[in-house]
Amino acid sequence: MKKLAIALMAMCCGCQLATAQIDVLSITPLPETQGKGFYHPTFSPTGDYLLLTGANFKGLTKYDLSSGQMTRLTDVENAGYYPQISDGGKVVVFREVEYKKNRRFTSIKSINLENGKVSRIDKASRQLYPFTLSGVCCA
Repeated sequence: MKKLAIALMAMCCGCQLATAQIDVLSITPLPETQGKGFYHPTFSPTGDYLLLTGANFKGLTKYDLSSGQMTRLTDVENAGYYPQISDGGKVVVFREVEYKKNRRFTSIKSINLENGKVSRIDKASRQLYPFTLSGVCCA
């Protein structure tokens, strides 16, 4: 019983240490998007833009927080399903889904935000697997 009480106290203390307070400084609505909704916002590591996706994770859009400008990065299916942003915020890695003869193929691609160049990282495959950026490969 004593071990159970100590474990519960440790869990409660751990939960309190893991919380953080966020202060909202201002609320800025996104510009009019002609009826298109944006979902699943992701802040860049540098905090200067948001990465947004459309319904059903279709496409990616960059919203520059300082200028308010929206830039469409890609329209591919599933691009918005957990995209990854490099530490420097200059490269976005995303997945692209294609259907060939009713079979789903997923490939991994990247887009350089400075020049708009799209590169294939991994060829289209039937294997669906998660990916993450690590290190400074895409800075």
